[in-house]
Amino acid sequence: MSQNSPFLEVVMPAYMKGATIVESVTRLRYVLDRSVIDYAIHVVVDGPDVVTETELAPLIDSRIRMSVFPRNMGKGSALRHGVSNSSAKFIAFLDADLDIHPESIVVGVECLIESSEAALVCAYGSKFHLDSNVVYPRFRRVASSVYRFLVRILFRLDVEDSQTGLKVYEGDSIRQVMKHSVEQRFLFDLEVFSLLSKKGYNFTPIPVSLDYQYTSTIGAQAISRMFGETIRLAWRLRHVESNFVD
Repeated sequence: MSQNSPFLEVVMPAYMKGATIVESVTRLRYVLDRSVIDYAIHVVVDGPDVVTETELAPLIDSRIRMSVFPRNMGKGSALRHGVSNSSAKFIAFLDADLDIHPESIVVGVECLIESSEAALVCAYGSKFHLDSNVVYPRFRRVASSVYRFLVRILFRLDVEDSQTGLKVYEGDSIRQVMKHSVEQRFLFDLEVFSLLSKKGYNFTPIPVSLDYQYTSTIGAQAISRMFGETIRLAWRLRHVESNFVD
């Protein structure tokens, strides 16, 4: 970690989030300012998205920076860019909508700091945590439960919830596996969990406060496609496992 690096860097991918980006960043900054954490926020605008870029520009300061892609490349590319450009001790991912309260990022950092388990490198938000406060449509609750079961069977991962958009990683571990990540969109998180697991790392769920804002475009057709793509990812990772080296 560089001497000038923040203790925590939050990477926030954003695409077509002009309506929520200012409130999202302002709320995140308020939570982190109240903590004792030395932090930075890196918003990666997965362009073209002039509205999000324009709305965010007045907030840029010594703690908040923005990168802008010339074309839309997907959430995975945005997060990889954020990780590759950070040397922070801890790196968090947070979606740019208003669904998840950012207070769980502080909980995640504290969880990793206080853990005596050397292999524990990720605290992830889970809708299924007993202490989570979740307002969530029934259809998506059912889909999430089924998807959770599918992940356990296909990837042999003990992960309650791979898709909730809040995670805190130990920086060196996430940088270590990032060069092996290729997924561009919604399977990025699951791919990273799988790669970290192959390295012998562990994860722990943390509670989240989630108030679904209906900003997501995920519907029945998208969920069906997601299930198919998940099976494809499991097949690919199983067949490249022998080549997974530092």
